[in-house]
Amino acid sequence: MYLLEISEEYPNNYWLEYDHEKFPDHLIFKSGSEVDVSSFQEIYLRANKKVSLERLSSYDYLFSSGPDLISNKLADIFIRRNLANQIQTIPVTILCGDMEVKGFNIIIYKKCDTAIDMKASTYVPLLKYMPDGPKKFTSVVILEKEPHYKIFRAEENKDKVIVSHDLKVELEREGVKGIKFVKEKRCF
Repeated sequence: MYLLEISEEYPNNYWLEYDHEKFPDHLIFKSGSEVDVSSFQEIYLRANKKVSLERLSSYDYLFSSGPDLISNKLADIFIRRNLANQIQTIPVTILCGDMEVKGFNIIIYKKCDTAIDMKASTYVPLLKYMPDGPKKFTSVVILEKEPHYKIFRAEENKDKVIVSHDLKVELEREGVKGIKFVKEKRCF
């Protein structure tokens, strides 16, 4: 198993802005379960006006102040891999000044499973009065085991997305741009 992370090549000015006041609470997209979108209006995110839309559109995985986005290309790869039961996508528009970019989707990982080696990782309780509650990790080490799913959120920290070895190999072979895969990570 591998931790899905932002690649070094991903420019800082490509982080998109999610309107937390106007759109659904972004944490529902990280819940590890399907999201009912029947009441959603069209969702859009804003890009920095100095961004090259052509270059931004070349990435398959985009990061934001809210949910992560994937390109239609990456969504198609997931569908070809029969991962429809493990992911959900919601079409979005990216705005940059008066320009619009289509072809991206919010990605929701509908499954959760254990993935973090809690003995090898370092962490402290996020809230001191809840020692068994949420954790703040300073380092994350991924377990050496065969996962139940190909792509999912780590049960120990739902901010972390985990991929199986074979999916990692396929995504690398397909040249997916914007992410990398690691076995362990120092968190700052």
